[in-house]
Amino acid sequence: MSVSSGSDIDTDSDPGWSEYYQDSVFSHDRTASTSSGGDDSLLLQRLLQMAEKIETLERRMSRQSSGNKDLFSQMAEKIELLEGRLTVIEDTTANSSDDKSTSANSKEDKNLMKVPEDSYSFVHLCGPLKDPAGFLFGMAVFILQLVLLLTLVLTIVVPDLDTNGALADGSLSSIWPADVEPMVRLAQLVAAVTYALFADESMSDLLTGVMVIPTTMKHAQKGDRIGGLLLSSILRVIQGLAAAVATFFLVFTSTNARDVVLNFAAVNFVSRIDDAAFISAQRGYYLNSNLKQIAVEKIPSRGLPAHIVGKKYPWAQKLTVISTAAAMMVGAFSVINQQVSSQFLDTGYFRLVYSGISTGIEKYNGCYRPGDIGHHVDRFLGSRLVYRRKSLSGDSNNMKGAKFGYCKEERRWNLFVADHDDACEVGESSLLAHSSETTDFEIRNTIGDTWFSAQGTPLDLQLITDGVGVSEEGCDAAIGDGRCDEILNIAAYGWDEGDCCAATCVGTECGIKAMQTAFDNVLMHPGNGYPSCKNPEMVSITIVLNEYIPKYSDAFSGFQFQGPPFLTFDCDGINHLMITLPRDGAFVNRAETVKVKDGAFCKLGVRTEISLSYVDYTLYTGVTDRKILSGIANGATIGFHQFQLLRECYAENLSFYTDADSLFSQKPTFQRKVLDLLQSSSLSEYSYSSCNNPYFIERYALAVVLLTAQGDSGSANNAVEIKLREYMEQSQCSWPVVICDGGNVIQIDISFEKTSKVFGVTFNGTLAKEIVLFPELKVLIGEGNELGGAIPSEIGQLTDMQEIYLEGNNFSGAIPTELGNLSLLKSLHIDRNNISGAIPSELGNLSMLGLLFLDQNKLEGAIPSELGNLSALQYMVINENNFDGTIPSELGKLSKLNALLLGNSFSAATTNLDNTIPSELGNLSQLERLWLYSNNLYGTIPAQLGNLSRLTMITLANNNLNGK
Repeated sequence: MSVSSGSDIDTDSDPGWSEYYQDSVFSHDRTASTSSGGDDSLLLQRLLQMAEKIETLERRMSRQSSGNKDLFSQMAEKIELLEGRLTVIEDTTANSSDDKSTSANSKEDKNLMKVPEDSYSFVHLCGPLKDPAGFLFGMAVFILQLVLLLTLVLTIVVPDLDTNGALADGSLSSIWPADVEPMVRLAQLVAAVTYALFADESMSDLLTGVMVIPTTMKHAQKGDRIGGLLLSSILRVIQGLAAAVATFFLVFTSTNARDVVLNFAAVNFVSRIDDAAFISAQRGYYLNSNLKQIAVEKIPSRGLPAHIVGKKYPWAQKLTVISTAAAMMVGAFSVINQQVSSQFLDTGYFRLVYSGISTGIEKYNGCYRPGDIGHHVDRFLGSRLVYRRKSLSGDSNNMKGAKFGYCKEERRWNLFVADHDDACEVGESSLLAHSSETTDFEIRNTIGDTWFSAQGTPLDLQLITDGVGVSEEGCDAAIGDGRCDEILNIAAYGWDEGDCCAATCVGTECGIKAMQTAFDNVLMHPGNGYPSCKNPEMVSITIVLNEYIPKYSDAFSGFQFQGPPFLTFDCDGINHLMITLPRDGAFVNRAETVKVKDGAFCKLGVRTEISLSYVDYTLYTGVTDRKILSGIANGATIGFHQFQLLRECYAENLSFYTDADSLFSQKPTFQRKVLDLLQSSSLSEYSYSSCNNPYFIERYALAVVLLTAQGDSGSANNAVEIKLREYMEQSQCSWPVVICDGGNVIQIDISFEKTSKVFGVTFNGTLAKEIVLFPELKVLIGEGNELGGAIPSEIGQLTDMQEIYLEGNNFSGAIPTELGNLSLLKSLHIDRNNISGAIPSELGNLSMLGLLFLDQNKLEGAIPSELGNLSALQYMVINENNFDGTIPSELGKLSKLNALLLGNSFSAATTNLDNTIPSELGNLSQLERLWLYSNNLYGTIPAQLGNLSRLTMITLANNNLNGK
């Protein structure tokens, strides 16, 4: 506001100018604030004079030192306050001169003169930069109110957010109660009318927000703060609308009159928070004193601009009330209409699928549709049944007449069979099942809820409302009738309740004449089978006819076919495929895939009725992935092959350790026997032989090691296999030949002493390479048996191995060089075998080896000098072999050696004059026994041997030595 300069005040020469300012300006302020009902023109004139003086003071103070800045700031606030009052007076004077007839509305106009006394006015008058504390205070109250109101609404619209956080499925109709008592409905309508006609706090905020919205920015004057006013108006409108929506949902989702009143009051309480926050600020409850000053001085005395909705469009208030009331009443009657009318049902057809144990409910599987509900007026008054369902006509195996109805008293859906339609008047004999407690009047919203039998037992019952299975076409098909219906052959219907697969189909019509084609040819006569089996729990077996030669007989005059061959395939005693083979050999080199249960016992049969027919076939897992078996049917015979299919999880777990082809092969190998034993004992996923058992691999390996060690793989009932059948019911750690630590095998004892007691036999087989499947094995004992073959090199991978006892067997072949990897090995006993070849130099890496027994074998070649690196060695027993070369002088470094037995270790044909006794042996200070007899040694006996002070036995006979 700009005014002309009046008489100046010499503040430079008057040290009391600030007192003059306080007296003159504040006295005018008090006069202006107390003038009411006086002459408006006189008041305006006085305000103008006061403004001139303030402008003069402002101009003079701008030249003063910084010491007057606080007083200058106070004066600036007073200027802004007085300008706002001047605007109010100008607007009042203008309105009064325009139309004196508006005095009847003076009270309403006076309300529109002032800024509303609520927290939103802080947003209006306090900018985010000028006064951030006041602005944030107003915004915080708005956010608090909005969050509370949205929380109230969301917990109703999305009920699961009020429990476990999951989003609920279903339509918006699921939030309304299925029906309410007449008194409750009356309370709901009264609450809606009260809200519309008698504006409560939420409606007042909405009206205030609408009425103070600025209509233009053009005529804004200094201090109007139009932007802040617009923002505060928008916030009031948002909060008012949110409160209106919350009121509607809370009132019309209540199921008793008490809740109606309480919910109505709850929304009103939230809507009053902005008023309560303003009062708290006035009383100084907050730490920021500036908030109190704004609430006490600034807001009550601040006027509103002239150009706002309430001043320019007075009818906007009535329009807002009428619109809100109309929306509230329309919503109210819409909810009531949905509750009493069947025209608003989302659920049309739906299908009942019961797949649990037989209780009689399965007879009522099938489609259901909405039935007649009765007169709407009855339901409006809350008389009885909300909905019921009538069963569609299905196949002859499904019973008709069952109904779904909602019982309001029990707040649940009932499945019942009765002559009437009232779901609440159902006895226990007529009640088949009921839902959990619910207020949903859409039955689709009970999907996922638990259903119970009449006795309260949870049921495996589903209601399916979507998909082709609940279309008119789909409802003509029935599940579980023994006939595969493609429209129901999906996971949602349990693959037609198992009708499409041999292993799951139950009924006399299962698979009958379902095969129209086989082996890529159209059959002359339909066969039995399950061509549409899609259940992913089934596995594939592929039958390939490699060669097929149909012949005909000339036993009678002319040529005449006799009984063409037919093929049959059964698993677990259930026929999976039965077809007649054509006479023209069209199936040659063709394949047919059959779906069977994982791990099934199967039998393939080919019957030829004429003597010259010939069929050669092969079976594979999957689509020719792994060969299972092959066979031939020739002549007037029935050729059968029986086998057990390896479970897929077994194959997956073992494929990393053994050849996959051998796993699937039906040849009578030890591995195959063990797999059959494991599968026959794995009756549940929690059994010891289950492939889910963390120690399954070790269980498999131990059984293979035992069977392989006994030998005779062709024997049908050997001693070990008989014992293993008993052991299958126990943990492998309880088997008498092992010791475990934490579930892992750390010791295996298949010595003669142990096996003769446990199995009553001597093991004459081999040591299986599956020994490598014991990663924590520390001790391997196998002495005194007749084990043969080579020592498996896989032992070298058992890095925890500490002791190996394989003496006194028939092992042959070379010592595996991989034994040099066993850095923790302390004892190695493979004496008294038929081991040949040279001692691997890699044994010199065994720094912890204390005992080395290689005697009485057929070892050849030179004794490796690397044995001198065995710093922990105490016993080296390698006599009775066929070495050549010389005794390594490096053996003299074995400072802990107690016995060196090399007697008769060199071949009789050795005539090496350099084969002498190394003088370095005199360094073996711990040596007690030295055997060097029968080695064709030459030269003199080293004098250094005299240093062996602990030596108790030395044999040097049968050599070519001299000296003493």
